[in-house]
Amino acid sequence: MTAIQGKDRILLVRRLDEAGSKDATKPLYQIEHEWEYSRDNKSEQTKDGSVPTSGGLEVTLALKGLASYDDENMYMKKSVEDGATMEFWDVDLKGEKQEGKYPAIYGRGKVGKWKLPANVEDLIEIETEATIEGTPKDGFATVSESTIKEAQYAFQDTTKTTTEG
Repeated sequence: MTAIQGKDRILLVRRLDEAGSKDATKPLYQIEHEWEYSRDNKSEQTKDGSVPTSGGLEVTLALKGLASYDDENMYMKKSVEDGATMEFWDVDLKGEKQEGKYPAIYGRGKVGKWKLPANVEDLIEIETEATIEGTPKDGFATVSESTIKEAQYAFQDTTKTTTEG
């Protein structure tokens, strides 16, 4: 059994209304993302003892990353402003591939929070939080080579590289 490291999982995002025209992108400089599943549990007291009941499932997805001067970092802010539905893929780059695709968790939801604190001594960290519709689904996602290279660089030889075969 092997422990899973957070650096091996990346989050990809895309506005649902751009699904037909744009690939998902990886917000740059991701520090962490976090899924939170919660359900309110209550109990009703009866003469025979308590009877537990459960509320509906609530799922949130939070993302924290370093701010940079690029469009990807403003993408989530714009989705909050527009009230757009977003798609999210939590991709496991070290998981066992199936038909060339990486294991992933897929969810849709709305980003309800975008935060940009600017501390005098620290790098600026963007924080976002989305409320997910329904239950996220497990499956497999296609990830482009350029996205993989952004997430982790591959070993390069000391000689120059060419595009010729």
